[in-house]
Amino acid sequence: MVAYNQAIAIVKSKKNLMDKVADVLIKKESIDQDEFEKIVGKKQNFKS
Repeated sequence: MVAYNQAIAIVKSKKNLMDKVADVLIKKESIDQDEFEKIVGKKQNFKS
């Protein structure tokens, strides 16, 4: 259950980035690495 709670916390803390990626994907259906990195940055630390 600890891993589940950590996963939920990470997803919630990164929701704004996920929404931005989803908006672009709805419009374009796919994006390349460069486009993805423009949205979320080159490197994200997803540890909470």
